[in-house]
Amino acid sequence: MVSINSCSVLDYHDGPNKYMGELTYKENKNNRSFINYVKNKDEVNVGLTNSLVVIKSNMLDEDYLDQKQFANFEYINKSKTKVSKTFNINGLQGQELAFENFEENSLLSFNSIINSIFVQTSECNNSLFGYVNDYGDFNELNIYYMTIKGTKGENNFNIFVYKIYALWEEQFSSINAQATLIYDKNIYIE
Repeated sequence: MVSINSCSVLDYHDGPNKYMGELTYKENKNNRSFINYVKNKDEVNVGLTNSLVVIKSNMLDEDYLDQKQFANFEYINKSKTKVSKTFNINGLQGQELAFENFEENSLLSFNSIINSIFVQTSECNNSLFGYVNDYGDFNELNIYYMTIKGTKGENNFNIFVYKIYALWEEQFSSINAQATLIYDKNIYIE
């Protein structure tokens, strides 16, 4: 879930716009570091249903296949009312991994725990740009999503990092979103 509120405007050219390769671990981090974190029900949710990453006997205990709807944008309008909209983003594989514990009003795409595990994720920063209407809404943004894809009974799964460019009409009446795969990694369950 992306929460849009009082953030500073950044240049939309920030960050990578093409596939950059495989995610790499920081020193002293590994598959187990990532798996232990994403299994924590208080820290990570999968997809729009807020389910968990379930691993039993070193295998996935649920399917994490492509979800139909992806983004749920929330913002606070001028009259302090929360507005949200769910829409499709074509071309994404897997299901969104939603991470908790972000700094308020941060443009970071990933929280400090994910950034402590992977080298590249700290470079993935959301950017808001375009016009600002009477409600203080931006009409364009770049965000980064991490997704998980795997099949129940398998001892590995894939994660993907996408850069998503979204453009919408006022009050989210019409949304156009494009996804570009930036990073991926195959994770073996240890």
